[in-house]
Amino acid sequence: MLEVALNEYLDACQGFQIANPNSISEAHELIDVIPSTITPECLANEYTRITLLEKKIQRTKAVLEISRNRASVITPVDSLPAEVLIHILRLVAESESCELDPWSPGYGGLPKYPVLLTHVCTRWRRIIIDIPLFWSHIDAIPLMHTDERIRNRTQTFVARAGHSTLDIHITTPYPTDEDWEAAGLSRFLVPLVPRMRSLNLEIIIDENVEDYEVESPTRNFCASILSVCFGPGCVPGTLTRFQLRVDTLVACLFLEGVGNVRHDDYLFLDVPAQHLEDIWQHITVLRLKALFPFWSSTAYSGLVELRLDGRSYLGGTPISEHQFANILSSSPRLRVMIIDLPITPAITPYSPVLLADLDTLVLQSRATRANSLEHIIRLLIPGPKPLHATIDCKAWSLVEEDNVTETAKFFSRSNITTLHLLGAGNVSRLIGSVSTIQALALTISTREDVESLLAGEKPSNLYLQRLHILNRSRFEFGINVLSQLVKIYAPLQLLLRGPYHITRGEVHLTRADEIQQELSNLGCSTEVLLLALPDFKHEPLLLI
Repeated sequence: MLEVALNEYLDACQGFQIANPNSISEAHELIDVIPSTITPECLANEYTRITLLEKKIQRTKAVLEISRNRASVITPVDSLPAEVLIHILRLVAESESCELDPWSPGYGGLPKYPVLLTHVCTRWRRIIIDIPLFWSHIDAIPLMHTDERIRNRTQTFVARAGHSTLDIHITTPYPTDEDWEAAGLSRFLVPLVPRMRSLNLEIIIDENVEDYEVESPTRNFCASILSVCFGPGCVPGTLTRFQLRVDTLVACLFLEGVGNVRHDDYLFLDVPAQHLEDIWQHITVLRLKALFPFWSSTAYSGLVELRLDGRSYLGGTPISEHQFANILSSSPRLRVMIIDLPITPAITPYSPVLLADLDTLVLQSRATRANSLEHIIRLLIPGPKPLHATIDCKAWSLVEEDNVTETAKFFSRSNITTLHLLGAGNVSRLIGSVSTIQALALTISTREDVESLLAGEKPSNLYLQRLHILNRSRFEFGINVLSQLVKIYAPLQLLLRGPYHITRGEVHLTRADEIQQELSNLGCSTEVLLLALPDFKHEPLLLI
């Protein structure tokens, strides 16, 4: 069809030349070959149209290329370029949990990848074994000292990683005072520490354990392992990622080194305090739960990701507004910030900090209770990048007028494109003036949450592509109530996540197409999807 139209158009243009082929070589004679009904202005306009049509053809070509790439043509995996195949194999290998937890009732044995992939074919085996990247993640647990299978697996990974830098992941659910646990693991770690690119230490006490005497051995184990990992063998500049998750039963607040004033509720590391600072100042990704470097530490400078979880046996680790402002000023290139600890407000507010690269912000319950939320967000000025935000506003924190005012101001000065709110109070006031939100997620747990949402006015500037409604408990939704929510927020897609019961009278609607049809009958035009809740084990708040 396009070819026919172009041929006809070309014939018409060539007709001008055919009328006098000997005269068109000179511009001033062109008028002689053009019919009197075609003016020079018409030709000029036609030339402009051709240029525009040329651009449209180029766009059409691009669309066709995308469609061709999405075509359901099966490409043999062996025909893929090596770099593409390597990327796919990495995604497969990293999709499996790497936890080594033989004590857990649900333990499924040693992780299968990437070893299993080496048995598929000769090419895959050669690629995977020859690339250290597949083997540089080293999982270590105290039991490897006595379990031959785990020890052999770990030693194989170390050997195949060659001389590359390493990601060390240490886990234990129940440290004891047995010397072989910390000492045996320390001997294994010592030669690897100089190559350590990232360190992830998780000491999470098994929830089925009721022996509350685990606090002392846990402290000793953690101090011993960290003293080795941050000891003389650790070269400043090599380690750039540090994650420390310690169980809430451990009664510690901060990490201190040799030369610091000793405190009973701090974890002492047998490492000079200055050496710790020299190591920590090169870290760019910092994820901490319950135990922290001092708030004045260089560990908080130059970060691109910061996670602070203050839950602990001591009731939570607070940070002053002054200390938090200094951390933000020391890391202006932050991209990810997840905060779950209370803020002690300053008498005089501090100047807000521009975070030009911030794209992910999560404020969990301890950061939003009382007046903490107000004092956190008034310090933040996000840049122009799209911002994905999650705010736990359950209970009463967003009922406070100051919190509502400061939060609304923050939303209005941010380019928030995805927003997840836990709790439904004052939602319409918070987002009423925001026009950038494309995806909104609401966690609804009680009928009061629903009533609060229905009581709000329709946000005038909100044009949602997706509305996520999440529920962690079995909650019944009448289709009429659901339709009211859809009419308020008018999303193109409605995603119901969790164990919802959607009803029409006594009838339970269990399929997405049934719910979509019922909503359509009630005047709501939206696509409905039913999805499971995400895994909240390690990420308690959804990032969409």
